Amino acid sequence: MPRTMRGLSENNTYHIVLKGINAQQIFFDNEDYLSFLSVLKNTCKSYNASLCAYCLMRNHVHLLMQFSERNAAQFFKSFGASFVFRYNAKYDRVGGLFNGRYYSKAINDDEYLLMALKYIHYNPVKAGLCENPFDWTWSSYREYVSHHEKFADTRFIKSILTDKQFLELHQTKTRDIFESIMIDNEIWKVNDKQLTTAVNELRQVCTTDEILVQLKHAGILHLLMQFSERNAAQFFKSFGASFVFRYNAKYDRVGGLFNGRYYSKAINDDEYLLMALKYIHYNPVKAGLCENPFDWTWSSYREYVSHHEKFADTRFIKSILTDKQFLELHQTKTRDIFESIMIDNEIWKVNDKQLTTAVNELRQVCTTDEILVQLKHAGIPAYKIAKLLGVPRDYAYKI
Repeated sequence: MPRTMRGLSENNTYHIVLKGINAQQIFFDNEDYLSFLSVLKNTCKSYNASLCAYCLMRNHVHLLMQFSERNAAQFFKSFGASFVFRYNAKYDRVGGLFNGRYYSKAINDDEYLLMALKYIHYNPVKAGLCENPFDWTWSSYREYVSHHEKFADTRFIKSILTDKQFLELHQTKTRDIFESIMIDNEIWKVNDKQLTTAVNELRQVCTTDEILVQLKHAGILHLLMQFSERNAAQFFKSFGASFVFRYNAKYDRVGGLFNGRYYSKAINDDEYLLMALKYIHYNPVKAGLCENPFDWTWSSYREYVSHHEKFADTRFIKSILTDKQFLELHQTKTRDIFESIMIDNEIWKVNDKQLTTAVNELRQVCTTDEILVQLKHAGIPAYKIAKLLGVPRDYAYKI
């Protein structure tokens, strides 16, 4: 499968995340942290890049970076080769250290820039490693408040924020859950209980309109689409121009409406196709907006079961599923956690406790082999599957 094209920033500013393989620990002592930052600083000099903010956790890293050219890929290739060489020599190991390609999120507006800045500095607080971002040695927060630059280049952020504004930003009483939504741009990773709790807490410090803006900015729109050519980008550019023009005219507003580029996931097999179909139709149910997908007016579910096409083109799905199979698909008792893993293809966002709970519930309706297939398809390593299911590792590899 071809790699997903990265979003591009207009000013070459990105939020970068590096994760250890299988969420394994990267840093074991101060020397590891210092080595990472030193190599990163030297690479910045070589590529004329700026490290605006950083936070080094034990098994992952957050960076806020600005590049002089569109050369982030070359930058991290050079950085990775240098740092991993040192690391492997120290620990007498071979192979890669980071989990696949680095994650990058293009930053094109000040709102997301400041949100990412705070999100990065508050990572150790959220992880329970300290009570205040100042207490964590391996982030750029201290460099900003102490005015003593060591690794971070603070000029860009300080051209936007005064010292007072920087401190105020990190003291604002906003829910991390909304910042996480903005960071990930994936609303489905936040469950209804978390959202309800977040809204109730926000009511104490924000107006309804302010909360509404945050929720809309983190909004969701799921589409299952088939194109005759490789022209999805042109399609959404044309659609966006037309719809946003109407929307802005109606509400007397200006500017964009959607949060960056559309998210897309290529579908190359029937298993994922049907999983995505069910996932899309069950979104309002998962969000607590209705009890049955038929009750939600604004999805294609009704068009399939009522045989009354209004907007959806049902021919492709109906060439695969009979009416009975369509209904059975939407009634199958499978855990949402596995569907989310398949949709997101980001296994590190699912913890062991969730996986264990999911496996225990699936045992009531699936055989061990059926569960094993789902886990493997979700990208979970064989050693972890063997542990979860209590089967030999060789067996997990074979199935």
